[in-house]
Amino acid sequence: QGSYGAYGRNSQASQIGYQDGLQDGRWDRQNGHSYRPTYHSSVKNADRGYNSSFGSKDLYKQAYRQAYYEGYQRGYYGR
Repeated sequence: QGSYGAYGRNSQASQIGYQDGLQDGRWDRQNGHSYRPTYHSSVKNADRGYNSSFGSKDLYKQAYRQAYYEGYQRGYYGR
């Protein structure tokens, strides 16, 4: 289940980040790429789904990235 729901106002960042990481991790594994969670533009930008009503964009990005790495690991290794 991951801990991506634990960020209060930034739970959307966590959910989106986790799903993006899961998808990118699966894609990399299926296409024979190495484990490279920092490669994709989604984690570099880390602001997909951001809205100014969420507050700090930096906190949003932090929550997104943390959840992305969890999702990527699960997607890549299948656990």
